[in-house]
Amino acid sequence: MDFDETRLFYSHQQLQSNSGNDANDENARPNAVEDPNQDEEEINLPSCRRHFREFLRNYRLGQRFLYRDRLLRMHRRGRTSGSIQVSLSHLGEYDAALLGYLLHQPATLIPTLEYAAKDALETLLYDLGAAQENNNNTGDNEMDEGQNADTANQDENKENKSGMDWIQILWVGQLRSTPLRKIQSEHIGHLLSCPGIVISTSPVRNKAIRILARCHRCNYEQTIYSNQEPFGSIPLPANCPSSVNNVNEAGGAVDEAAGGQAAECGRYPFTVVPDESFFVDQQQLKLQEAPETVPTGEMPRSVMLAVDRSLVDVAPPGTRISVLGIPTLMSAGGGGKNGDGAKSVYIRVVGLIKDNDAHGEAVSFSPAEEE
Repeated sequence: MDFDETRLFYSHQQLQSNSGNDANDENARPNAVEDPNQDEEEINLPSCRRHFREFLRNYRLGQRFLYRDRLLRMHRRGRTSGSIQVSLSHLGEYDAALLGYLLHQPATLIPTLEYAAKDALETLLYDLGAAQENNNNTGDNEMDEGQNADTANQDENKENKSGMDWIQILWVGQLRSTPLRKIQSEHIGHLLSCPGIVISTSPVRNKAIRILARCHRCNYEQTIYSNQEPFGSIPLPANCPSSVNNVNEAGGAVDEAAGGQAAECGRYPFTVVPDESFFVDQQQLKLQEAPETVPTGEMPRSVMLAVDRSLVDVAPPGTRISVLGIPTLMSAGGGGKNGDGAKSVYIRVVGLIKDNDAHGEAVSFSPAEEE
């Protein structure tokens, strides 16, 4: 599928923000991440988004555009959300610097890369619509010019939008396995692979990503976005901005229903409008060390996993899995006034592979053997 073979792509632009003398060097480009503890501000997120978009569009496996086909196949299913698997080795072949940033600062980069996946799908749909329009115009030379313009505008408006609320990237790759008991402070915030056995799962719950809050007094609406933490919540504003502005200007908010008298909206006047908010599925798993990896005389250790969207209800208890995740800290309670108490580690999962041979999914029995 080479409908865009003649187009030009720039896949080796700088991913790191220019600073100092490097700002004058237009050809400067980091080949890899030399300092794992570099500041997040040093990453040029727009460049990373553009690089990853072109990676999804242009990466070939033989004569096949691997990720381009996966994106289009996902779109043809007619769903408003989906996921694609992306190999770390493929990304490293295409752009080693981008892979380095992903390994050392995944929490900062992954949301940007998921937006890049939507960008790649939208550009593919637009190119397909433009190619189809050119074919139709070539085959029918007697079509009116004004009708051609109207049809082109309709096709552009239709094909330029993917209709996807989100695209989740499921990462796969052969990273060196890190045992659960070996997770230490230097692993926090980095991408690592951990094998183990799922011993318990929580019920699936809905996590708010974007909510529409409406004041029940003046109907003022405000959109609030959540942070990226799996266990975080969205606090509602304590005061209505419309009420505060009116109070500052006229000494009170004008309530037309009360005869035009000045009145405030009060404390915590907002309520959530579920129909106009956006939620995703989320689940908690408990991962335990495999028995054969536990040292003699030791008890197996476990860690909490946070999975969402396409990874929900994938691994029931008893499943041996290997996860790609980001170790993150959360409060364990008992902290001081400043919240500087003990912290426990959980893993935010961004990729999951089941060991089929270990828990019997790859084993098949004949009807006679089953009897």
